[in-house]
Amino acid sequence: MGVINDISFKAHIVKGEGKGTGLGTPTLNLDLSEVPSELEDGIYAVYADGMDCVMFYGEKGTVGKGRSCEVHLLERSVISVPRSVLKVEIVGKIREVEKFETEDLLKAQITLDIEKAKNILNK
Repeated sequence: MGVINDISFKAHIVKGEGKGTGLGTPTLNLDLSEVPSELEDGIYAVYADGMDCVMFYGEKGTVGKGRSCEVHLLERSVISVPRSVLKVEIVGKIREVEKFETEDLLKAQITLDIEKAKNILNK
């Protein structure tokens, strides 16, 4: 787990495929063209508009193809977020992106990532 200094950005929310909701962790998908080029692929603990979140950035390998940047809000339902742009402040990197053999293994890892993010953000 690494500490990330001074990486924050604003990005428009774009329509996703609904895969996060299907996994029980709905996400807000961000416009990839607005993600800083210096950001490495990974799972991050972030604040998005001041809310505690987990962010995925990288190549989707378990539940789809292509790259994405997705934010899961820990404090409230994604549906209750009436905004079109998010300000993301990266606090720390949780881990590298991995491909999982099954969606159940991915769900278990997401649960661990959420707990790690809570620990990072509440220090």
